[in-house]
Amino acid sequence: MKSLKTLLTTITSIIVIVVALGSTLLAYAFARDAALKLVEAELDATTVLSAKYIASEIDTDMGVLKALALRDTLKDSSIPWNEKISDLVNVLEQDETRLIYGFSDEKGNAHLTNGDTMDISDEEFFKKTQKKNLFVTDPKESHLFPGEMVVIYSVPVLDDAGKFFGCLFLEKNAKFLSERMNDVHVSDGANLFM
Repeated sequence: MKSLKTLLTTITSIIVIVVALGSTLLAYAFARDAALKLVEAELDATTVLSAKYIASEIDTDMGVLKALALRDTLKDSSIPWNEKISDLVNVLEQDETRLIYGFSDEKGNAHLTNGDTMDISDEEFFKKTQKKNLFVTDPKESHLFPGEMVVIYSVPVLDDAGKFFGCLFLEKNAKFLSERMNDVHVSDGANLFM
């Protein structure tokens, strides 16, 4: 009888242990699955929020550039280049992420807020702007600031008849993208990156 009792106790103990382990593993699997779905949903929402945040930053900079392009100082061919550029220098100083403004004639001969001139006629942003399009480049290395990643915004400047008069452009440090991503809080110890 003792051996039967021992056998039944052993079998019952094994069944209890197997059921306990099985239910623990099932609970872990369900909890893990639920946690992953929750994290995925939150990351999707954070991604959308981050994209909207960056888009609003780009829209703000583009809005400033469009407003500048409407100024008579830029559209008036009787106003000398140095006056046009000094007007842009005042705006440049309002935001340290804005590295340089430039304004070109219809052929791509640009004058910059640092006093330099350059030919931008072969640049993609100039070609797009020449066709009266607004344009924002992907982050790329600056020709003017070696080693700096920049985003270039450009808008057409049109004369009173609506004819392309020149290209107004802004070279902005691309670090603002990373800084804006760091402003988005996902969870403790987690950061977004681009």
